[in-house]
Parts: sequence; C-alpha cells; structure tokens
Amino acid sequence: MGYYTDEQVRARIDRILQFNAAIQANLHMKTDLDLGSRQSSQRLWVQLLIDIRAIDEDFYMSLASNEEKRLVDQKIYSKPISGGDEKPAV
Repeated sequence: MGYYTDEQVRARIDRILQFNAAIQANLHMKTDLDLGSRQSSQRLWVQLLIDIRAIDEDFYMSLASNEEKRLVDQKIYSKPISGGDEKPAV
C-alpha cells in the first residue's frame, strides 16, 4: 500500500503537499496562511513530513532530503512516549 498504488494514500499525501505549497506560496504575503518566517514554515514542513512518513514511508524516503530526514528523526525521538497507537490526522 503506497502513494503510487493506493488512491486513498495518494489523496491524503496530496492534501498535505497542497497545504505545504500554500504555506510556502503565502510566506511574507500577510495572508492567513503566512506563518511570518521561513523558519516557521520549515518547522511546519518537518511536521508534515512526519505525517507523510506515517502514511507511506517509501514515498517519504524519496521526498525528503537527508537534512529533512535528520530533522524528522530528531523530532520523532524527542517526543514523549504517549502509549497509544495514534495516527496523524490528515
């Protein structure tokens, strides 16, 4: 099950990618989607990559740069253990 073979997986990931594109396009535009700084938009992108990784790790591996993967790993392993099997809401 993955981005290239499952329509539901593709739709979920495409929504995430479209949201990120809107965030990046609105940077410094003083709109509702303007996060105000490149650093803020990058932090959000790392969180979105975590969501993509949870949906389809193979697609994530082809999408994220090595630096982004390192940031994702740091973010994942620095989170407290919740004890549940929650999936990211998309």
